[in-house]
Amino acid sequence: MRVTSPKTNGLKHMKNNRIIGMVALTGLALACSVPVFLTGCGPKAEKGIQKVGPETVELGRGVSATLTLAEQEVIEALLTQDFDTKDSKKHVITETTSVSSLHSGTYDAFSKSLREEAKLRDQEFREALDDFLQKNQTAIRIVFPTNVPKSVELISDATVEEVFPSKRGVSVKPNGWVVFYQQFPGSSGLITISRVGIDSKGTVAIIYLGQQHQYLDGIGAIRVLRREGPKWVLSDDSMSPGWRS
Repeated sequence: MRVTSPKTNGLKHMKNNRIIGMVALTGLALACSVPVFLTGCGPKAEKGIQKVGPETVELGRGVSATLTLAEQEVIEALLTQDFDTKDSKKHVITETTSVSSLHSGTYDAFSKSLREEAKLRDQEFREALDDFLQKNQTAIRIVFPTNVPKSVELISDATVEEVFPSKRGVSVKPNGWVVFYQQFPGSSGLITISRVGIDSKGTVAIIYLGQQHQYLDGIGAIRVLRREGPKWVLSDDSMSPGWRS
């Protein structure tokens, strides 16, 4: 597994179409002109800004954190089971975690909403949710504790900015997604994940996964996995909110 940077990927001088905006979800960009939320109407887009970019993360955070082995196991299991990622030959993941596309208000309000939704769930689920919310208060740069499958590749924030420049006034070719798929053949899109929340018994895991395939084609939601024997298995459990473009 490697983290791609502009110095190594040869994209330093590649230019592409302008990516202006994001779904107005606390600074995280989603590629869509009008977001359709899985659980209701999404927030209004900022006036005068077209939402056309991929889901990305805020740059310049600079804080790295090593995931636990259990978190890595959950991420690897999810990538091979989730409908949007299981058939992909390469999983390209932004190196910075984020859940910003799931809420448009404060993190406290977001946390309160999820806890209210989970109050009738089992204790293990509630513990996993508390762990999820505690870990994702701040975005971090992902460091895996051990080697990941060759199909997994972290892409740096700087590379995302090279491929999908957010600076206003940039309006050049080639199209960012053309560049992306040339650089990452076999990928089905750009993935953003969160830290993984896990209960104290290690039986329930909660994680956010979003993937953008094109400017107007993407989806993101909270996924729930449960341990069955030695394996993490994607559950039918769901939580709101989610997004689709």
